[in-house]
Amino acid sequence: MLIFEKLTNNYSELYEEYKEFLKINNFDEKKIKQIGFIYNKKLYNKNCINQNSNLTFEECAMYNLSVDNLILVDNNNGFLYAQLNDKTIIKFRCTKKCLQDYKKRYIKQKILTFGILPLSDFDILIQKNFQN
Repeated sequence: MLIFEKLTNNYSELYEEYKEFLKINNFDEKKIKQIGFIYNKKLYNKNCINQNSNLTFEECAMYNLSVDNLILVDNNNGFLYAQLNDKTIIKFRCTKKCLQDYKKRYIKQKILTFGILPLSDFDILIQKNFQN
């Protein structure tokens, strides 16, 4: 089951991804109307909490490999969604490149339009007032 959460700084590692997203895109926080993420609690990875006890349950469900020097890798279990003030929705994740220095992150992102996401993802976003 997919669950939507509003992103706050209580989700420390996901919030770091958000800050990296802002930096990479040269966005000011004022440009963001709202920010959230969709995760699946069935994907909870207890190895994450064993490596970093500060992570939340939701964060542990967003990462599919262990923590590596506070940068979590292979972030394919969920995505963050930013809605800009112009109503554009961007789906993204920041991740570590395999075999690269742990301080280097790269971003995977897409501007969403109807048909790119499964309908269930759009339903969740629309329920949370993400609309293009």
